[in-house]
Amino acid sequence: MVYEEYETVNGRKLAFTRCGEWSSTVILFFHGFWGASFYLPEDAGKDICVVSFDRPGIGRSDLIGRYRMEDLFLLINTILDDHGVKKVRVFGHSAGGYYAQVYAMLNRDRAISLTLLSSLPPMNCRRYDHLLSGSMKRRRFLTLYLKPITMLYFIITAKTSREKSEEIARSYIKNMSPEEQAFMEKNFGMYTKVIRSSGANNGKGAYYDACSMYDKREVRLDLPVFIWCGEKDVPTTPAIAKFLSEEFKARSLHVIEGGTHHMYLVRWHDAVKETLSLS
Repeated sequence: MVYEEYETVNGRKLAFTRCGEWSSTVILFFHGFWGASFYLPEDAGKDICVVSFDRPGIGRSDLIGRYRMEDLFLLINTILDDHGVKKVRVFGHSAGGYYAQVYAMLNRDRAISLTLLSSLPPMNCRRYDHLLSGSMKRRRFLTLYLKPITMLYFIITAKTSREKSEEIARSYIKNMSPEEQAFMEKNFGMYTKVIRSSGANNGKGAYYDACSMYDKREVRLDLPVFIWCGEKDVPTTPAIAKFLSEEFKARSLHVIEGGTHHMYLVRWHDAVKETLSLS
């Protein structure tokens, strides 16, 4: 079963998608930038309960303005504690992979493992700068130093996402691998809903999401890490995956032939099986 739920913590609503029934151990999934908590296979929770949160101002979660990742993690942990969750296997896609890295680092007592799915590296750390494309660096500069222009960009982009979600979805699907295209055609309604949800609150949620990603921080990990990437992934290239694999001493690195940025949707159960193989 898939449940779309929310809880109020400190007067703010934090929405989440739960796949399967609550358990003492769950997969905690961090969705990508311009994404949504329900961007998962319909049967994502068939092997283990999966819990995925809409970040503040995204989807159905309340907008809270400027926040740090640590602030969000406190809210998430409060909800997990309320449901008796003692341990998590952390998953993250794209920008959510960076959130997942930081969560796993700061919550080592709770995190069993970390699975990165087409993950971004830390976005404001000199050691990773060589991995970022020119456009990524420009977006970082704009977000950090030209905030009014960046906010306007997100407002315009959000409006387009809400009004032209199907057109946008079709333009992205045509560049995906055959496996990913088949998944998206079957789940086209979900994909367009993701695009619309990401533009909630006139794009302000996405703007503050971007701000939180550009806080300066180092990431050090000492838990089992598994990395998955598509061979033809453009925003999170195999070069990024390889560097993260070496940096975090990953247990495995999977570069999927022909795969693009949404490859995790068709390899989800393989990734789950891998993390569950840990004792």
